[in-house]
Amino acid sequence: SVSGAFEHGFFRGHGVATTSFIATAGRGRDRVVRLETAWTIDRPDSLSTLRVGDSLSVAGPGAVPYRFAGVHYARNYAVQPGFITMPLPTLSGSTEVPSVVDVYVNNVLQGSQELGPGPFDINDIPVQSGGGKVQLVVQDLLGRQVVTEAAYYATTSLLRKGLHDFSYEIGFLRNDFGFASNDYDELVASTAHRYGFTDSLTGEAQLQLSEGRQMASLGFQLIAEV
Repeated sequence: SVSGAFEHGFFRGHGVATTSFIATAGRGRDRVVRLETAWTIDRPDSLSTLRVGDSLSVAGPGAVPYRFAGVHYARNYAVQPGFITMPLPTLSGSTEVPSVVDVYVNNVLQGSQELGPGPFDINDIPVQSGGGKVQLVVQDLLGRQVVTEAAYYATTSLLRKGLHDFSYEIGFLRNDFGFASNDYDELVASTAHRYGFTDSLTGEAQLQLSEGRQMASLGFQLIAEV
């Protein structure tokens, strides 16, 4: 027997159409099962994506994702690959004379910049998710060095202050995905939101509605210094 997974796509300036399916031949089990068919429009200017067709819902606190066919409009930070959503650490210091500061993350040099006399802030230090340490090595014109070190913890589950992540979905529930091509059920609608109140506090909420079930949830993620 022979089997495979296939995907076809067609794109224009107003979006991308894709369809995927699996096919099996041999041993008297010849069949083709459609997986997903959708038209997707990415909008980099508003950091969002509109998808019409088969899609996967966003799961908030207390919920699980489900497959459906309908309309899905959501925030999508991936349309701007360089956009950073998680809070990045900031270190402060002061100098009495013009100096140069080197920034190290886990003992790897990340950059340098010149400083004038007075207090200074190094904002949005580039770090990876997880824990580690940041070092600022300040060297003045006489060669004297002052080293400032701080531990950090960064996670993509937190949003930077003021960022709003959202998802709106409405369509028909998909059954037997991977086994049946067009098995759809009741109408479902849901929305999920995440908001960065501060760099250490992110709130999230979700609402799901269908004929057989209604669910609302609320949650918070907090990183506290100890």
